[in-house]
Amino acid sequence: MSEHNTRGLPSEHIVCLPLHVLTKRQRMIIVMHYAQGWTLTEVADAIGVSKQAVSRSHRDAIRNMARTITVTGEHSTLTRNRTP
Repeated sequence: MSEHNTRGLPSEHIVCLPLHVLTKRQRMIIVMHYAQGWTLTEVADAIGVSKQAVSRSHRDAIRNMARTITVTGEHSTLTRNRTP
């Protein structure tokens, strides 16, 4: 049986995310939420900001990463964001 991450997906389904496009705060939020399984409220309490601020940073992080991913079939390819 394969190992599972905190979201219940088999480990072989974990993808490399383009974290380099994120701010330090956005990276921290993404790691705490997805890799460590914290709720956004728990993340907000831990870093000392409002849940609304964490939600905005989370949303912006997802958008920033999505702009750098091109999905082709079952494989994803990271590309540079060439559009402003």
